[in-house]
Amino acid sequence: MSEVQENNKVAEFFKTVKPPTSESTSESTSVPTDQAVGSTVEPESKANSNSNDSLIFLLPEDIVVPADIDVRPWTTKVGTGEKETEAIANLAETIREETQILPVRVRPILDGIGYELVDGRRRVQAVALLNAGMPKGAEPIKVKAVVESAATKTNEAHAYRQSMIANLHRSDISPMDFAMDIQTIRGNFKWTGSAGTKKLADYLKVSPATITQHEKLLKLDPAIQAQVHEGTLSRDAALSLSAVVPEKRAEVLEQAKTAQKAEAQAHKDGASPLAISVDYSGKKPIKVAGAAARKTGTVKARHVRAAARAVEGATDKLQPRAKKEIVEFFDMCDGPAYGYEDSTIRVFCRKFVLWAGGQLTDRTLEAAWKVMVEKSPRGTKQPEKKEGAKGAKK
Repeated sequence: MSEVQENNKVAEFFKTVKPPTSESTSESTSVPTDQAVGSTVEPESKANSNSNDSLIFLLPEDIVVPADIDVRPWTTKVGTGEKETEAIANLAETIREETQILPVRVRPILDGIGYELVDGRRRVQAVALLNAGMPKGAEPIKVKAVVESAATKTNEAHAYRQSMIANLHRSDISPMDFAMDIQTIRGNFKWTGSAGTKKLADYLKVSPATITQHEKLLKLDPAIQAQVHEGTLSRDAALSLSAVVPEKRAEVLEQAKTAQKAEAQAHKDGASPLAISVDYSGKKPIKVAGAAARKTGTVKARHVRAAARAVEGATDKLQPRAKKEIVEFFDMCDGPAYGYEDSTIRVFCRKFVLWAGGQLTDRTLEAAWKVMVEKSPRGTKQPEKKEGAKGAKK
């Protein structure tokens, strides 16, 4: 079976097989709260640094993903995408070869039977994927899980926060999942306004700016949100896109993608990183001194900002330039259009780029500036004297 066929098989699995929710658990047989049907319990000393926790083994279908502590709500809403499917398939292969190294974390269902997942959704799905591919009659693999006693003694908010903190500081959490988590917490705790933002930041152990940036994602078009979730559009690029008027966003995004691909292709063809510039108007890219090359893939914020400036009527107001964009502008000016290599303009631009990169002192840059000023024309219009200035006529 080819890799493409294998990935398609995995994707189909996640379209048809979903983890149970707390609403779908209907068993009525009572069991002790520290052991569920089909589970195996190991001594507590092997479980975790917390001596009150137990290590057990559960079938994936016996682990419930409760809606009230689901910290990946966007993923739950739209389903498992291609990138996530591939990651789960890779994890499943690792578990098949090396067994499950880290246990997931669960808690007993309050007033019910079974266990709810606190942390480890991807590991549960990986084991479920392995079991789905086993021959009929083969003994299924069970998920290694730690039962956290702390979560059973506290309220729902504590369990949610445990799950949130565990997932938040992983690099693979979707910005859209996090944005929806912020929305949920605001609603649950009634944390509104700037004071609420500060409480949210403390609760999630992030900066207030991180909170406000992610909340802006919720105001974007669903199609753009989907690209952020899939990783084809960076969070910062999406935030830059939020400054574009809605009717121009699709055009700006398309031009940004085209420009980024052209830039990467020029780099692949052998142009140096500082010798590539792209025409964001949609025309053929030209090779001159300019923007640093980037790999294709996730659309970057700088390409979105540049495209927004090129598309007429894309923004209601001018946007400030980032340091990188300023440096790229001066690097672009170090080209034949501005004279020979030893022209004062090109020398200054070249030194400015070095200065901005920390490779030149202020004194050296000032010296180049003075040389350029001395050799530049003074213009033809006399400067107007301000009223009341020294020497001015009364």
